Amino acid sequence: MKILFIMPWKPGLGCIKKWLENLTKEMEELGHKTYILSPYRFPKPLDKIAVFLIYPPFIYDKLGMLWEFITKSLIYLPLALPLAILYDSMISFYPPDSFILQLFFKLLGKKNFSVVHQARDERNVGIRLSLWKIHYKLADGVIAISKSAKKDVEGIYEVKREKITTIYNGLNLNEFKNLKNELEIEGKPALLYVGKLERVKGPDILLEAFAIVKKHCKEAFLHILGDGSMRSDLIEQVKKLGLEDSVKFYGIVVPPYSYMKAADILVIPSRYDALPTVALEGMACGVPIVASNVGGLREIILDGENGLKAKPEPEDIAEKIIFLWKNDKLRKEISSRQREFIKDFTWKRAAIEYLNYMANLKEVTSLS
Repeated sequence: MKILFIMPWKPGLGCIKKWLENLTKEMEELGHKTYILSPYRFPKPLDKIAVFLIYPPFIYDKLGMLWEFITKSLIYLPLALPLAILYDSMISFYPPDSFILQLFFKLLGKKNFSVVHQARDERNVGIRLSLWKIHYKLADGVIAISKSAKKDVEGIYEVKREKITTIYNGLNLNEFKNLKNELEIEGKPALLYVGKLERVKGPDILLEAFAIVKKHCKEAFLHILGDGSMRSDLIEQVKKLGLEDSVKFYGIVVPPYSYMKAADILVIPSRYDALPTVALEGMACGVPIVASNVGGLREIILDGENGLKAKPEPEDIAEKIIFLWKNDKLRKEISSRQREFIKDFTWKRAAIEYLNYMANLKEVTSLS
């Protein structure tokens, strides 16, 4: 099978990069051909011209996704028919990139699929919401990375249940085989946050929870890996809480595995998350986890088995952190169980499930 992947943003973007690189690699090893289409991969200087047209200052700030939709449709228009002829199927996950290609794939009777990485987005109202609904309407099949994301797509974007399947992301488990705990980081306990500094991820909730933890564990220290729009606000929050000597911001650290191996507890305080890769990576590193009982985290965190669940509220998160820190036996048991739990979360398994779903999906004759 020849499969076209549509990549909207810079190929270096975190979890999307891992998903794209590992999935295409495994599909290639299984005998299939893949190609990644992105304006960032155009030949020079066409790449810079295309990116400038898509993201011009001032215009993009005002029109956002609508401007992307118009410009990318025009840029991809000359490529759409040749690509639809060359490839058997297409995988995309962002409306502006996929629209014109979806039309041509459907015109030639080829299958196109949409992958849902995060269904909930506070920005998806008005025109944005309409563009997402059109995107899913044109897809022959929709692949959600968790059952929670599947449910959200059904409810928010009115996609029929039978059109959606769930395929969990994977890990390259070989990356974790020979990891050694060589890094020493401050704190008893040494708490770790890894992720974007955005509201949906709940770093502000974690800081409030950490302030409570400090009252019970004087030597506790919080290590924050990641960056985002909340960084300056979070630094100010740290000052207001009087935690300047107990919190450190590292910026983006790739990969974060040495910190995961060194930490006592990994905290994932998300307000919502379809399926954070950091949770799977944390398990592969054997670090006990306290995670919000929301979204895909609810599916993969088995309370008391491979982590502890908490409400996305400071008091409950703090309570679970303190409980876990004071229970050394439970931390060791959780770490041991995590490695057993994670063994099936491979990219090869994910690739096989993608290919089977794509091959077995019956042709859709109407825009259901």
